Amino acid sequence: MESPDPLAGESLAPGRPPAAVERLAYHLDDRFRVPGTKYRFGWDFVLGLVPGLGDFVGLVLGLPIIAAAIRYRLPKMVVLAMSVNVLFDAVLGTVPIAGNIFDFFWKAHNKNLRLLRDPKALSAILEEAGWKLKVLTVTLFFAVITLSVLLFYIVRAVLRYLAPLLAPF
Repeated sequence: MESPDPLAGESLAPGRPPAAVERLAYHLDDRFRVPGTKYRFGWDFVLGLVPGLGDFVGLVLGLPIIAAAIRYRLPKMVVLAMSVNVLFDAVLGTVPIAGNIFDFFWKAHNKNLRLLRDPKALSAILEEAGWKLKVLTVTLFFAVITLSVLLFYIVRAVLRYLAPLLAPF
């Protein structure tokens, strides 16, 4: 018995993705708004707050958008870029704190929806990602340095505290 296709009967012409795919991208990346700002976030960000599992679930939930691209028969480079968007989102999302900040701004599902609407937008998305990656790299660099210094001082304080206790041995 065939399973029902949620996209059956929907337009698969580039430029107008199925409504189910548009709703999915909206809910994953833009469902909620930070009060008093223009910033939005979705369930992908919220799920990403759950260590380990959340980013994997966000990745799995983004797969129907990529499946629609395959059904559109978009160029393999576009499908590959869409896959990398979601994988990048999931992998970097696992980094504590910095990953959540990255997840808030990256919006892989919106990028993929944009590619679904206009596969020629790939070069613009890659250019946009370039400066974000530079900012992310610098941020992660300083986060690693800061955390390393913090860890050093914590270990030093613990050792100083334990030294008198361990001296008799």
